[in-house]
Amino acid sequence: MSGLTTSSDSNLLDQFVSPLFGFSETETFAGPNGKAKVSATGGNDVVLGTPGDDSLTGEGGNDTLVGDAGNDILIGGEGLDLAMGGFGNDFLSGDAGDDLLLGDDGNDTLDGGTGADTLDGGQGDDMINGGAGSDNLSGGAGADFLSGDGPGTATSFGHDTIMAGAGNDTIWGGMGDDILNGEADDDKVDGGDGDDQVFGGDGNDTLSAGAGNDYLSGDAGMDTLWGGDGNDVLSGGLGNDALYGGAGTDTLDGGEGDDTIIGGADSDNLSGGAGADFLSGDGPGTATSFGHDTILAGAGNDTIWGGMGDDILNGEADDDVVDGGDGDDQVFGGDGNDTLSAGAGNDSLSGEAGNDTLWGGDGNDGLSGGLGDDALYGGTGADTMMGEEGHDFLNGGWGGDFLIGGGGNDTLHGNGGNDYFEGGWGNDLVEGHNGEDTLHGNEGHDTLIGGGDMDFLEGHDGNDLMNGGDGADTLFGGAGDDVMLGGSGDNFLRGDEGMDSMVGGVGADLMIGGSGNDTQSGNDGNDNLNGGVGDDLMIGGSGNDRTYGDFGNDTADGGAGDDTLFSRSDGGQPVLDQVRRANGEFQYIVYEDANDVLTGGAGADEFIFRLDMNATAEVLARNTNLDGTVDWMSIMMENDNYHDHWVEAIGNDVITDFTPSEGDTLVISGHTVSVTLEQVDEDGDGAMDYTLLMLMSVQPMVNGAHHNDSLGTIRVYGEAFTLADILVDPSAMWDAYDSREEFLL
Repeated sequence: MSGLTTSSDSNLLDQFVSPLFGFSETETFAGPNGKAKVSATGGNDVVLGTPGDDSLTGEGGNDTLVGDAGNDILIGGEGLDLAMGGFGNDFLSGDAGDDLLLGDDGNDTLDGGTGADTLDGGQGDDMINGGAGSDNLSGGAGADFLSGDGPGTATSFGHDTIMAGAGNDTIWGGMGDDILNGEADDDKVDGGDGDDQVFGGDGNDTLSAGAGNDYLSGDAGMDTLWGGDGNDVLSGGLGNDALYGGAGTDTLDGGEGDDTIIGGADSDNLSGGAGADFLSGDGPGTATSFGHDTILAGAGNDTIWGGMGDDILNGEADDDVVDGGDGDDQVFGGDGNDTLSAGAGNDSLSGEAGNDTLWGGDGNDGLSGGLGDDALYGGTGADTMMGEEGHDFLNGGWGGDFLIGGGGNDTLHGNGGNDYFEGGWGNDLVEGHNGEDTLHGNEGHDTLIGGGDMDFLEGHDGNDLMNGGDGADTLFGGAGDDVMLGGSGDNFLRGDEGMDSMVGGVGADLMIGGSGNDTQSGNDGNDNLNGGVGDDLMIGGSGNDRTYGDFGNDTADGGAGDDTLFSRSDGGQPVLDQVRRANGEFQYIVYEDANDVLTGGAGADEFIFRLDMNATAEVLARNTNLDGTVDWMSIMMENDNYHDHWVEAIGNDVITDFTPSEGDTLVISGHTVSVTLEQVDEDGDGAMDYTLLMLMSVQPMVNGAHHNDSLGTIRVYGEAFTLADILVDPSAMWDAYDSREEFLL
């Protein structure tokens, strides 16, 4: 072998053996406990060391160096070299060229040098450095340190492949697009810069990558993954993992286990997978970053934070805590009992299944409870909130909010702002608080409380309780037996269908009972009470009140003050003049369904009985103008038939306390009405018990349509009086109702 230099500290035996590995020459150095130092300066050499601690250098050429046993030093030099350390703690260096370094057993150090090298540490705790170039590194069994690029390779971009094998390994890929695999046990793997693929394998691994678009997979074990700069993909796999995306648009999937997932800056996609996970779209120190993150938590009791930016967050299964942070976020709880919140921004929160708690925060937010008994808090801003199914609690917070309870027995609070409420199905409690609010109970037996300012309340179906609170409020009962309290202010109360109870409170209130037997109490103020259809009770209270009996057997008490009490003609069509007694006197008819009782109370009260004109539908149709108004003057001229038109009867009404000496007055008005008076001693003690007023329709034409028709009676208790003390106005009352629709009752 040309240029071969040898030395040994014991007997050396030089011999030639048959060529190996396809090379032309083979040199073996041996001796008992010998140590060889060989430098093959030229050619393609094959050098076999001794069982001792050898130092073999190939220098130039494609060399093969075999260290055998002992702690050997093998340096390939330039060329395509093969170095095999054998047993012992060996140092192998490929230097320049595409080298193959095999450490075998022992704690070996392998340095590929420049070139596309393949390095395998074998068993033992090895240090493996690929050096410059695209290298393939394998640690083998043992706790190894593997580096794709060696020191001083900042300008080298080798695309390395590193397989660490069993043991607690440390791997560094360096620059370049590397493939790194920690394989078994607890490894530390750093891809460095470049677009790397990093696999932890089994064990509790720590994986990281520098700049570049990297893929990191923890596989089995409790792994920690750091994405670094670039658009990275991180997969935790099995176990309780921690994933940190870093800068860039990252995709993070925790997989099974209780994972911690933080996207970092920019717009990330996060998925927790199975397990109780913590997910955050933005990591610490990203206060100025506005990443638009997408986070899917998966199964388990997860904790999610979206951070700044317009995020899409979904807790999915189980009981999750999800915080969208600032930005216009979309937050979904999924199944389970979830807690959802959002900071500043116009957010959308949906609890979906389960008993959820939703916090809207600042901004104009949309909150939907979904299935279950949910609690929704709108916060500041004009929020839209829907409880949907279940017994829900909704609090709009500050701002003009829109709240709908949905199904179930819901509780709705508006707080500040002009709010709109719908209780939905169920027995709901709706409270407006401050602001000019609109409250609808919808179906069910609802409680509506307006609070401060001017509110609108409508109960709709069911037996509702309504309280307008402060301000000039409007209350509509709707169907059902409702209780309406106007509160302070000048209020308008309307009962509609059902047996309603109305209390005006302080202020000048207007009440209309609608159909049903209603009870109305004006309390303080100058109130107007209209019982509507039905047998109604009207109590004016203090103040100068006006009561309208309308249809039915009504009872009116003006209370204190100078009150006006109206009783309208609700007795129907009168009895014609052919109905007479044998002595020629008129027979007065008892009208069972139209008997009003009026009590003026203290003060100078006015009792007004108004008898309105009516007519058949055919006559009304013939005398209706193009604009829908009725020409009553024309109807009055139709006197050919008894039933063309008539004056409505009043029934048998009662005044309980007529006192002219205190300023009480009595007015009876109606077309062709005539009144006769009789003082009645009912108990026969010689003293007057009441005055009976008998009302007829008298027309000069003997055969007129309403001549001598009985229109009812008024029984008046109190002081005695004569016809001169009351006002009878026989003028026509067609101005009372203008349109045909008003008369077709």
